[in-house]
Amino acid sequence: MQYLVRRHKVSERRACRLVGQHRSTQRYQVVVPEQERQLVKAMNAIATKRPRWGYRRVYQVLRDEGWTVNRKRVERLWRLEGHRVLGPESPWPRWQFDLDAAGGGGQPHLGIRPDEHADAPRRPGADPQCGG
Repeated sequence: MQYLVRRHKVSERRACRLVGQHRSTQRYQVVVPEQERQLVKAMNAIATKRPRWGYRRVYQVLRDEGWTVNRKRVERLWRLEGHRVLGPESPWPRWQFDLDAAGGGGQPHLGIRPDEHADAPRRPGADPQCGG
């Protein structure tokens, strides 16, 4: 909206009509209450201490500490803060199987070797079961 007003020198009223939005939506300022900031601070402190805990466990700890908060609110704030549950580190290496035809029509060979791509980031939206 501001782009239209600045770049094309049209009024806010005309720009809103062109885009199909009500003018009051352009003046709305999000106000984050102080209580929510304190809640996020407490949630981040718990997540820093216990990185393997998810939002459900953090929700229970917050309730035990006396916070009156909804689980869905904790989940929303958890996602907004970008928290993720860390998985366990396995001491065992990952292996991959390779079915290799031994060139020139020989017997197929099943090769087993350490997986060098085990820690590579996956394509967004790929199914982990399919190896994508």
